[in-house]
Amino acid sequence: KLDSIDFPWELRDTSETWEDKYEKIKNYFVDNQSNQLPSRINGEMNALYYWLMNQKMFHKKGKLENDKYEKLKALGVDFESNDRIDRSW
Repeated sequence: KLDSIDFPWELRDTSETWEDKYEKIKNYFVDNQSNQLPSRINGEMNALYYWLMNQKMFHKKGKLENDKYEKLKALGVDFESNDRIDRSW
């Protein structure tokens, strides 16, 4: 039955480290001259956006390591704003 609905049998690729994701966001910010990530790109979910939202959530819960917080803050990530998903992308 699950095959009939194209169930994804493989697990998500979790081989990317925190640093890998950080570097991708850093490069995106530099390439686009912006510190904002769209929630969707060409109608597809932007995994980096959701990863960054998770980092903000971890920070609010006191679970984001300070060095990681400082690295993201140095990129211009705003941890104080109430982020809402931008569906316009």
